[in-house]
Amino acid sequence: MNLLNYLKKNIVEVLVFAISLIGIIFYHYQNMFFYPYYENDEGIYQSQAWAISQLKSLTPYTYWYDHAPAGWIILNIATNLIGGFFKFNISGMPSMDTGRIVILLFKIITSVLIYFIVKNITNKYYLAAIAMLTSAIGPLAVYYQRRILLDNIMVMSVITSLFFLSRKKIGIIAIMVSGFFFGLSVLIKESAIFFLPGFITLVLLRTNKERRFVITSLWCMFAGTILLIYPLFAYLKTELFPSQERVSLLGTIAYHSSRGRSLPFWDRNSDFLYNLSIWQLKDSNYLILVGISLMIGALMLLVNKNKYLLVTMILLASMIGFMLRGGIVIDFYILPIIPFVAILIAVILNILIEDYSVKKFIIIPSTLLIMSVCLVMSFNSKFGKELVNNKDNTQLAKSIDYIRKNINPDTKFIVDYSMWLDLRENNSFNNAHYFYKLDVDPEVKKDVFNNDWKKVEYVAASHQTYRTISESEAPILKKTMDNAFLLADFRPDYEYTTDHTFNYWSVNGSWSSIFKVNNNPDFLNKLNNTYFPKFVSDTGQTIDDQTKFTTSEGQSYTMLRALYSDNREMFDKAWKWTKDVLHTRGSDSLFSWKYGLYNGEIKVLDKESATDADLDIAYALIKASEKWKDNSYLEIAKQIIEDIYKYRVREYNGKKFLLPFSSNESNGFEILNPSYFSPAYYKKFATIDPTNDWSKLTEDTYWALDEMSQNRVLFPDWIKYNIKDNKFESAAEFMKNPKTDNFSYDAMRIFWRIGYDYLDTKDSRSYNLLTKFLPFIEQEAKKGILYTSYNPKGEKAIDYDTGGMNSMMSIPLFITGSKFENRVWKDKVLRATNYKDASYQKNEIYYDQNMAWFSFYLNYKYYGLI
Repeated sequence: MNLLNYLKKNIVEVLVFAISLIGIIFYHYQNMFFYPYYENDEGIYQSQAWAISQLKSLTPYTYWYDHAPAGWIILNIATNLIGGFFKFNISGMPSMDTGRIVILLFKIITSVLIYFIVKNITNKYYLAAIAMLTSAIGPLAVYYQRRILLDNIMVMSVITSLFFLSRKKIGIIAIMVSGFFFGLSVLIKESAIFFLPGFITLVLLRTNKERRFVITSLWCMFAGTILLIYPLFAYLKTELFPSQERVSLLGTIAYHSSRGRSLPFWDRNSDFLYNLSIWQLKDSNYLILVGISLMIGALMLLVNKNKYLLVTMILLASMIGFMLRGGIVIDFYILPIIPFVAILIAVILNILIEDYSVKKFIIIPSTLLIMSVCLVMSFNSKFGKELVNNKDNTQLAKSIDYIRKNINPDTKFIVDYSMWLDLRENNSFNNAHYFYKLDVDPEVKKDVFNNDWKKVEYVAASHQTYRTISESEAPILKKTMDNAFLLADFRPDYEYTTDHTFNYWSVNGSWSSIFKVNNNPDFLNKLNNTYFPKFVSDTGQTIDDQTKFTTSEGQSYTMLRALYSDNREMFDKAWKWTKDVLHTRGSDSLFSWKYGLYNGEIKVLDKESATDADLDIAYALIKASEKWKDNSYLEIAKQIIEDIYKYRVREYNGKKFLLPFSSNESNGFEILNPSYFSPAYYKKFATIDPTNDWSKLTEDTYWALDEMSQNRVLFPDWIKYNIKDNKFESAAEFMKNPKTDNFSYDAMRIFWRIGYDYLDTKDSRSYNLLTKFLPFIEQEAKKGILYTSYNPKGEKAIDYDTGGMNSMMSIPLFITGSKFENRVWKDKVLRATNYKDASYQKNEIYYDQNMAWFSFYLNYKYYGLI
């Protein structure tokens, strides 16, 4: 009956309160499940709250005291009260949707408490309604207050503490409850401690002199008792003091204290100015309102002794001072300021009405008009429209749906925390782990992934993933992403900026990209399954798609690819065709190099042998005999390598040389092709053919390569060795082609052959040779393009790149661990290859596809996958 009488008597106030609260809920709820995007931090807190019920643990991972746990404990209780973590599903991400509903309930509580705080302070319901609205319906407030953040829970607790201190009469119970909630606030989010000066000031001002010390001590005791639970918890777990063997509270505090750039707030690179620009883009009107309110409040303090004005200014000054301190500042740090700015405005308006006799019929309409104009302008801005129209989280939901449909739930998966809990729903994807834990959590880093990026199978990346990599905080994560194919890209419909190259750059926002980690040599089979049907006939003949000819080189590549990917059927077909059709010179066991259609007849077009193909075929046969335990391969290989040595190895001036074709000794020189030199093969041949000095050829080959590279940026495709003068000269005149001096389609294979020798035998000479050319390769990689031909001075001779050159140039970069590795390997090789169907984006020709395949093979060999 008393309530009914109150409603009748105060019908206007009740209507104002109800309409204001409905307006707050309306603005907050509109598009709440789709914008702003579900961020990594939201996923962290929702997952930690879930872990309390489901895992009986404070977090799903090692608890390292990054925040006190009270916030997600409260979140857990509230979520279970409304039906559980997957109760609501609007956006396709039920755990996150449910979390946002809980945060809305917290905001309603906070808004109601702000109303009654201002009503207690001013005794004016219209100022209370203005404060409630100001704290809740601006675009900046709506944006951050929608999110599942500890700051929103902390604000609710701080406001609750303030409510008990704002009552007209405060007794012992109110003091104790206020102290309890303030202590709880700090256990929710540690930054609440910066409100302490304002609260102690208010306690002092609200009590008379006789009881001031006792009441203040009582408030501090209750707040302090709650606060002491946290270090006591750490102490009982022997995790209070820093230690290298375990996490610790004090160690984490020291870490957080050192985070961010220690720059004065006025420095243009400071976190504060950066976030100020973000807030300004979201709602410049609100920042103007904050600035004007603070200036008026400061001026009034000079002449007015209003205790609530003083306390509110102290509270705001303390929190703003925290952000101006020069350490890390995150954009949502503005959340605790918003309600106190609203209270400050109400206090200022009340002073104008009470102390300066400004009529309320002037103040209130003017204030409401200004608020209305600002709100209309703000919600009509680009950001204001995004707030109610953008559907960011549909992209995250699509990525989760893609994962569920296309990826085995048992795979080891690295994800952003925003999707972690929804993937874990119904005990699926239990091997999905938060990406940051890959580098920092021993239980994940060591026990699950064994400190090895190759144990990761898939990554669902977000802007937070990229930010962590770009800040050099996660070397294992970076290496994982450095070696990953892009499978699927989910981005908002509107313009968005993300860079999947080595830069790992993205604006904050809603996107999720699914990557397959290149950690499995089965991809070599996938590439073959694309290559063989396109270029190799049923009989084992390899046909160049451009020339329509078959070469011994092409046959040797097919044999090597089949060998390395354990495809004996294809190996035998290619070998049989090669033996039956090209092994027909008669005078030796070498192979005719060219076959095809000429004048209407298909036949061997040139019986000259190409030594690189002979070497590859012989080596493939030797390795096949070992792999498949078949000596018939070895017997023919012995004949081939004996004839290679007999007909293609010559000694001049005490040095042995491998010739690419028949000798030109009668002319006083030999033409050489450096890309034919295969020292790893020679070492193997020496064990099969001890009668010939393959070791000497190996030694002299490295000498020759070193000599050839003198006064050259890179090797030439072809070079002439002057026997009489014992020096290397241009082969352009003999070859009747000036381009033979260039590093191009032939010479690029040097890196494959020398790289293979290093990976197979760890010969330091091969490593040193690869290192020698790094400065030039890195210089070109930095420019963003590796041209397909360079003249001896290192100037581009062809104005485009190819998959073959990119693939071959990547080899010295990843073998030497160059910092430019990813500009070529990741950006030019991986990104040019579609993992799902093993196709090349540029539909590379036969030669380029082979160079890419061999670069993949060496990469797997380098990382120990083969």
